[in-house]
Amino acid sequence: MTHAILAGALISLTILFLRPSRSHACRDVLSDMQESIPPATPWNSCEAPPATLVLDMFAVALRQGTSIVRAMNAIGAIIGGTLGEELVRVSRKLREGATWHDSWVCASAAGPRRETVDAVRRSLEKSWEWGSSPVDGLETAIRRMDSHERLMIREHASRLSVHLLMPMGLCFLPAFILVGVIPSIVSFAS
Repeated sequence: MTHAILAGALISLTILFLRPSRSHACRDVLSDMQESIPPATPWNSCEAPPATLVLDMFAVALRQGTSIVRAMNAIGAIIGGTLGEELVRVSRKLREGATWHDSWVCASAAGPRRETVDAVRRSLEKSWEWGSSPVDGLETAIRRMDSHERLMIREHASRLSVHLLMPMGLCFLPAFILVGVIPSIVSFAS
């Protein structure tokens, strides 16, 4: 019986010492995971990302302690396209020592990109010029843009309901008259 216990202990110790350590196993799993993750690519859409998404990205980066210039450079690289290039260009000008106003003069976006560039510029300007927290300005801009977007959605939904009601009414009114009103008049007349 003691030989069985001794043999079991020796086998357990042998397995314990000969198996790969957990750190090697963890490193292997992590390296496999890193190989399977595709490299980061710029924003895949043909359109620019929504302004609220860009402002949210800035809020997250700045809340974590990143400087405005580094956040602008990283977010511009992630977004890609003309909007991303403009943000990278502005961050490069700021790093080179240009003033806030002079750095943003080079940003020449049009359409929805212009709205995003203006929102970023406005919400970060006080922070850059006066050193205040940028997160409050970003969150205020996000809330304002969200409420404006919700208002526009409600307005379009109300227009849509009117546009749908007209054809439906024009289709059902003659059917109601033919099925409900005319038979009632005929039955009262006879």
